[in-house]
Amino acid sequence: MAVKAVIFDLFGTLIHDKFSSLNYPDFLSGMAARLKLKDEEFAPLWHGSYFDRTKGKFSTLQENVIWVGERLGRVFDST
Repeated sequence: MAVKAVIFDLFGTLIHDKFSSLNYPDFLSGMAARLKLKDEEFAPLWHGSYFDRTKGKFSTLQENVIWVGERLGRVFDST
């Protein structure tokens, strides 16, 4: 049988899990903490790079994290 439809639930609007839109701020806080960055510095740059992420400017999420780090004067290893 051929696939007739595909449903994407990007921000937990249909299925609520640990990565739902309600938990997204905590997810970003956790990312910032692991990178030893302040939430108030990390989050605006992460949000600001959303369209670049969706359009493929960054090959990986790691590249996006490195880009954020560069804007904040931090150098992150890509490994």
